Formats: sequence, structure tokens, C-alpha cells
Amino acid sequence: MGSEMNYFEIRSKSLADSERLGFSRADILPVLDEALVIRPVEEIVDRALVLSVVVAVSYGFPRNKASSWLEKENLISSLSGLESEFVHSNSPLSKMFQVQVEGLCAFAWSLGYLPNLDFSVASPHHLVSVFPDFKVLESTRRFREKARLLPVGDMVSALDLAYCLHWGVSHARIGGGVVPGKVPPHVIVERRRALEWMFSAVDWDDISLDT
Repeated sequence: MGSEMNYFEIRSKSLADSERLGFSRADILPVLDEALVIRPVEEIVDRALVLSVVVAVSYGFPRNKASSWLEKENLISSLSGLESEFVHSNSPLSKMFQVQVEGLCAFAWSLGYLPNLDFSVASPHHLVSVFPDFKVLESTRRFREKARLLPVGDMVSALDLAYCLHWGVSHARIGGGVVPGKVPPHVIVERRRALEWMFSAVDWDDISLDT
């Protein structure tokens, strides 16, 4: 895959886009690893579905109904350790999972459900309609049938931009200045988490977001 894309051109565009969004240039960052390999689409679909119900629980969806749905759809094994603890107990981690709606935004875009991934705005209000309707315990069939993975080059470009923007957030915080951009930092961080996971072999809970 590395031979098909020019990672330096991707970085050049990311730096220009990050400046346009009000962030400092991340010239210090190394370009992405050319050995990047995308996960199978089935794994990405499963992760998106699992995260969607976990986020729903964080906003008040009953845990027992979430567990039943996950079991019915054969997704229990796709829960991460922290997600399993959260869904199957009274874990007080709701806020941690609520912000991961932005990860859902990245997954929805990557699977062809959203026309773009705009880092200057938070996730759209209609995002919930992309995923199964948990109120009626809708199956995963509709979501799976419509899911189409975007060209890998588009996803690599989004990952690189998220990397640069996250550096801009960290750089501003270290300098004691105002964090740039029009959205809360978690919008960038959680979208980056999802994009990093899609190009890694690491468990969801262990994704590194170093900048």
C-alpha cells in the first residue's frame, strides 16, 4: 500500500488543512508509516456496531437491553475490556464513552454513511439514525448491508490530518495557550482513535494517541 500513496504529499495537504483550521503546523511530526494495513471491513463494522451500543448505554440506554442485543447479534466477544466492564456493571465511566460518539462519526464516514469527515464541526445530529435503532432492538442487518469501506487513501489522509490536528491541540495546551479550532478537542482525539484503530493490530483499549 505504501507504494500506491505519497505520504509526503498527504502530509503536505494535512499541514495546509490544519493551518486553514487555525492550528499550528505540525512540521515536527514524522510522516505516517508506509507499512499501514487496513483491518478487514467486517472487523471495522463489528467495532462500529459495538461502540454504537456502548455510547447508547453511556447516554442512558438500559444495560440489560444492551447486553441482550449484543448477545443476539453475536457481538459480545467484540467488546473491549473496558466496554464489557461498563456494559455489564454499574461502572461510572459514562463520560468517557459519551465523547466516543465522535469515534462513531469517523466509523460512519469510513463505511460510507457520511459524505465527509469535517474536523471543524462536531458529529451531525442525524448520526444516530445511521446505526441500529436500539429502542426497538433493530438487528445489524441494515447497517451491515449498506456498509462500504471508502478508498484506503481517503482514510489515510483523514488519519494523517487527525494526527496533525491532535498535535496542534497538545502543542497549544503545553504552551498554556487557547486550544485552536472550532470544536472541543475530544472531537479530534476520538476520531483519531477510531482511525488509528482501523490501521492497527492493537486492541481498542490499547490504542496509542501519542503526538
